[in-house]
Amino acid sequence: MKRARFVTEARQEFLAEVAYYNEAQPGLGDRFTKAVEEATVRALTFPLFYRQEGEGIVVFAASHNSRKPRYWVGRTRGR
Repeated sequence: MKRARFVTEARQEFLAEVAYYNEAQPGLGDRFTKAVEEATVRALTFPLFYRQEGEGIVVFAASHNSRKPRYWVGRTRGR
């Protein structure tokens, strides 16, 4: 079974974003969660565009790319 593994920092960012969106509007965090799940499925379907690991991929960040472009690059070193 293919899986996506979130590094610790990415998991923390994901949970913080869910909390932020739920605070902004009830149910919005659920919509964000669903969007991340759908993106993860697409990434697992086309893994050559992502860092592969065993039978899945590694997720290094969970944030809007235009807010902090490429801030996560250092997380990929040594992993």
